[in-house]
Amino acid sequence: MDLDLKKLKQALLRLNQYDPRLTRVVELHLFRGLTDCEMAETLGVPLRTAKRDWHIARVCLYNELNQ
Repeated sequence: MDLDLKKLKQALLRLNQYDPRLTRVVELHLFRGLTDCEMAETLGVPLRTAKRDWHIARVCLYNELNQ
C-alpha cells in the first residue's frame, strides 16, 4: 500500500477535530512506537481505555484514508 502523506495529514486533522485524544494515541503508537501499556501511562488512562482508543482511531483513519 502506498501511503499518501498529504491524505494521512488530512485524516489526522479530521480525527483531531473529532477527538484530540485519539490523535494523540495515533501519534504515540505509530510515530513513537509506544505499547498499549505505555500509551495508557502517558495518557493517564486505564489500559482498557488506551486499547479501545487505539481501536477506534484505527477504524477512523482507515475510513478516512479509504474514501
